[in-house]
Amino acid sequence: NDFFGNACLEAKPQEIDTVIKETSSPTAFFYAIILKDRLEVILALSGGKELQHYHTNKSQDEVKTIKETIKKLRTYLSNRTRTGDVKKESQKVYNWLIKKAQKQLEINQVQTLVFVLDGQLRNIPMAVLYNIETEQYLVEDYAIALTPGLQLLDPQPIKQVSLNVLTGGVSERRKKEEIKNFGRTKRIDFPEIQFVKDELTDIGLVIPNSPEPLLNKEFLKEQLLKELKSAKFNAVHLATHGNFSSNPEETYILTWDRLLKIQDLENFFQIKRANQSNPIELLVLSACKTAKGDERATLGIAGIAVRAGARSTLATLWPAFDESTAEFMLLFYQQLIQNNAENMTKAEALRQAQLKFLDDKTEKRWNRPYFWAPFILLGNWL
Repeated sequence: NDFFGNACLEAKPQEIDTVIKETSSPTAFFYAIILKDRLEVILALSGGKELQHYHTNKSQDEVKTIKETIKKLRTYLSNRTRTGDVKKESQKVYNWLIKKAQKQLEINQVQTLVFVLDGQLRNIPMAVLYNIETEQYLVEDYAIALTPGLQLLDPQPIKQVSLNVLTGGVSERRKKEEIKNFGRTKRIDFPEIQFVKDELTDIGLVIPNSPEPLLNKEFLKEQLLKELKSAKFNAVHLATHGNFSSNPEETYILTWDRLLKIQDLENFFQIKRANQSNPIELLVLSACKTAKGDERATLGIAGIAVRAGARSTLATLWPAFDESTAEFMLLFYQQLIQNNAENMTKAEALRQAQLKFLDDKTEKRWNRPYFWAPFILLGNWL
């Protein structure tokens, strides 16, 4: 409500407490809050078990250290050469958030971790938290998802639907003029994204009966709106530049002819919200990024998801390497199709794609966190 400036959202969310009680697969929910003198964590286990609580006492100076650690980790993550530093800093975050709960996770045979995060914690992927004792990242043990608050949009398992994906994107270099506050005009230069065409083509080959992708000059606002009105689909994949910010005015997705902002999405996806029999199960925003230094930037992702009425959103925290991102998305959809048959979740599909990158032994070295860690699943993990 704070993000949109009003409480008039048509989506009918479900309290996450209800989801926790009704979730059948072993799942743990972490609520983490950074206060002036400590880091507070509340742990909820699926099945309605009693809440558990622990905290890390810190002086105000030490709390600053926590924030500095998170900031450094975020910086190292967006540099492909700093894997050692990523492990060093993410180990600290692991100890603060996970270590005290590790025995409970093992006793309850937890498979999925869902995080409700605070402040700067929102802008680092939990998948990359490093356990020095086992020498493993968190994603090697658990499927992981985020939710921006204590409510979810009508969570439903992906296994109950057959995916039909509308794809679109911009691969060519574009320049756009944007009117800012007080009438100032800002020119934004968007570089070429070379592998967008390959990414969209590969997805079409994996997902049967998907429409032809809207690429470059075909990826217009009006053309996209036409497809939304005419096609029966339950997933949208947009491979284009975008920015997520705590300011709705600075949260946008690039189409060929304009910057599509959150305010546009209200009308843009209203036909999907009106047709509740075929809601958007998955919205994928490839090649987008969160605003640097903005600790509430992931609210921009949540905002786009809510305006689109999407149950789940897969997005990137930083613009990873173009070629690896295209390969990653192909792996993700392959896992979705396979997991649909095996009754697995979206979060597990994301995890399996990340594990395949982690196991990569080729010359490309996609196993560094820079390549596999930026992808986060927000909302419904089922």
